[in-house]
Amino acid sequence: TCDDEFVNDWEVNGNTVTVYLSENTEIITRTATIKVTYGKVFTNVTIKQDGKPGASGTVILSEQFDNTNTNIDGTAITAATFPNFSGSFNKAYKGFGGIKLGTSSVVGYITSKTLDLSSKFTVQLDAGRYKANTTEISVTVGSQTKTISNAQLSNCSTTSDGLTTFILEFEAATASSTVKISTTSNGKRALIDNVIITKY
Repeated sequence: TCDDEFVNDWEVNGNTVTVYLSENTEIITRTATIKVTYGKVFTNVTIKQDGKPGASGTVILSEQFDNTNTNIDGTAITAATFPNFSGSFNKAYKGFGGIKLGTSSVVGYITSKTLDLSSKFTVQLDAGRYKANTTEISVTVGSQTKTISNAQLSNCSTTSDGLTTFILEFEAATASSTVKISTTSNGKRALIDNVIITKY
């Protein structure tokens, strides 16, 4: 069984399973997981399909949030702390080379400087839950919002605990856009690092 929209069809011939995929016209690699069942035994097979050939982009923002603060509840950032993220912000703190978003009672967010995002673009970031918090992370550009679910995030006490890298693909916005990265509910904290925005 498989419900991924880009798997058009499949057929079985003896011990061979053939899967037919639609063309990947998008920028980034996409994956499908197929569950193969024989009696009561099953296995999951993951298929990866590369992005559109020749889809190379230009990095227009790269921020590693480099800092030497050893306290995860460290210094609250200001508009001058990281010039790439000089837009609006709330409850965002320096720590372990990255950023902690949110407190035990308030949503945290940071917003980029104004960017020309008038063609398709991706937002790449490393992210994780802060300790055992149940949370989601949203990335918003204009009317578009992409959400990283709680199930996709791992528990991390520091940014060195194994944050997961996510690449989110967006349609064209405007030539004067900002990128907002936020936790999604009060008391749900997250860690982020290494934000890269690439325009195509």
